[in-house]
Amino acid sequence: TCSIGGKVADSLKTWSVFTAAPKPEPSLPRRRAAPSRRGESPEPAPPPPPPAPSGWLPRLFRPAACGGGGARLSAGSSMERAGLLAPFPPRARATARVCMVSSFATELLEIRSREPSPSLHVLVVPGNPGIVGFYKDFVEALYENLGGQASVTAIGHISHGQKDYEHGRLFSLHEQIEHKIDFLEQELLHTEQSIIVVGHSIGAYIGLEICKRFQKKV
Repeated sequence: TCSIGGKVADSLKTWSVFTAAPKPEPSLPRRRAAPSRRGESPEPAPPPPPPAPSGWLPRLFRPAACGGGGARLSAGSSMERAGLLAPFPPRARATARVCMVSSFATELLEIRSREPSPSLHVLVVPGNPGIVGFYKDFVEALYENLGGQASVTAIGHISHGQKDYEHGRLFSLHEQIEHKIDFLEQELLHTEQSIIVVGHSIGAYIGLEICKRFQKKV
């Protein structure tokens, strides 16, 4: 009985010491190495990334000591502020107008060149539906990519505009082709400018027919 009691007493002492021991500090979980095949050594875990250098921040956001203690954000030089805060240049806007082509009301979307006498004019022929308003962003982006040195015009198809100028009348593909040819003869062929036709979908086919008709000009 004494020996049993002694063992119980020793167990209680061990238990009290175990429960009174301080808990270990929690550590971050380590990444386990990927399991390897038999005979191959496991790949070691990748090392942690190095700390970022102190000078990696741009000068505008780099901390600078101030008289009151602590840190503040440095505003940088006036040249840096001007370069970072300067607004983007205004984008050229295409203007819409309606002209009569072969007695048909025709919607146009155009941007005139900045040059007084440009040598190039780009004609954009839309697909189906031939509403030039859908191509506003494209016309403006094309104009900017050309550096403003060429005029850009998008021509709508007959009876495909925002208003029903022709009172519901339908036009064939041949009539739409002749309409674009009439526009070129009326507006562009009398100038010294070279003409580039850009067509989307069925507009590309119309552009090919225009090139066949005016091989030296287009």
